[in-house]
Amino acid sequence: DLEHFQSVDVNVETQLVTAGGGATARQIQQGAQLHGLAVPLGTAPTVGAGLLLQGGIGHLSRRCGLSLDSVVAARIVVADGSCITASAKENGDIFWALRGYGPNFGVVVSLTMRAFNAYPF
Repeated sequence: DLEHFQSVDVNVETQLVTAGGGATARQIQQGAQLHGLAVPLGTAPTVGAGLLLQGGIGHLSRRCGLSLDSVVAARIVVADGSCITASAKENGDIFWALRGYGPNFGVVVSLTMRAFNAYPF
């Protein structure tokens, strides 16, 4: 249960949003919108951040791609209990596998995703 992992941190300079594994789509979008940014998410506001690993078609998909396309890194607890970072540069094989089949490789405790300027659309 990742209910207590609901943090949402926004880096305006890099346009990256890092959300805890228990954050909902609504929480992620609200955090980004406070800074004039948007993250391509699905249309159900109560779905957890895990949707970012399994597609995610929503209102921003045409402009920004699928939700999983915006993921740039994940912190994941793997089978041996260690916590690793998976990104294109670090543990790339796990990063590739997470994007589309995420829940089967460990517990994702946070995701970092690329955000886009919310205005104008």
